[in-house]
Amino acid sequence: MEPKWPNFSTSPNGTERLAPTFQEFGSFIDELSKRQELTFRYIVLALHTWARPEAIMDLRVGAQVEFEHGLVDLNPPGRRQNEKRRPVIRLTDNCRGWLGHWGQDAPMTWNGQPAKSLKRTWQRHAADCGVPEFTRYTVRQFMATRVRRAKPPVSAEEHSQWLGHVGDRAHRTTRIYEKFDPDYLADCARATEWVIAELQETRIGGWMRANCAQIVRRVESPRNSAPQLRF
Repeated sequence: MEPKWPNFSTSPNGTERLAPTFQEFGSFIDELSKRQELTFRYIVLALHTWARPEAIMDLRVGAQVEFEHGLVDLNPPGRRQNEKRRPVIRLTDNCRGWLGHWGQDAPMTWNGQPAKSLKRTWQRHAADCGVPEFTRYTVRQFMATRVRRAKPPVSAEEHSQWLGHVGDRAHRTTRIYEKFDPDYLADCARATEWVIAELQETRIGGWMRANCAQIVRRVESPRNSAPQLRF
C-alpha cells in the first residue's frame, strides 16, 4: 500500500529521522474512526506523559494521579523500578481535563474491562495508513523531539527527568520533596501543552472533528470550570 502521506522515517534529503512532522502525526490521528476510541485515548495519554506503552496501559487514576499537587506517578504501587524507569511527572491541565471527562480509574478500558494491550490494534491502524513503522513508541519519540523547540526552552535535566532517564540515587531524597514544588517540571509541562496545541492546529477532520467540538462545548460551559480539552 502506498502511504497516504510522506514516509516520516526519512527526511526530504533521505536521511533517517526519529519523529514524524506535525502534519504527518495529524494525518495519523485524522484517520481514526469512532470505533477506535481506545487508540485515540492512548494517543492523548502518550502525548501528555511521553510514557512507554506499558506505563500507559497500567495507569490507574486513583492510585497514580495526585490532582491536588498536579502529579502523575507513572510507576504503579507494587512495581519495582528497573532499567525502564517510570518517573513522577507533572499533570498537565489538558490531561487533567481528559481524565475528568473519561471518569474511569483505568482510562484504557474497553467493554468495561481494562485493556491489556493495544499493539495489534495499533499495528492495524498504522498499516491501514500505509505507515507500518509508526509504532506506539513513535509518540514518545515525537514528544521528546518536539518539546526541544518550545519557548521557553526545556533544560536537558528536565527533559531527561520527564523521560525517566534520571536515576541518580544520591538525589532520591531531594526529589521526594522536590516534586511537590509548584515549579517541578513546569517547563516540560508547558512545552507539552505547546506541542499539543501546535498539533491541534494541523489536524482534526471527520469523526474526530465532531467529537472534539462536543467535548469543547461541554468543558467551556459556564457551569464547568475544567480546562479546555484539546483534540
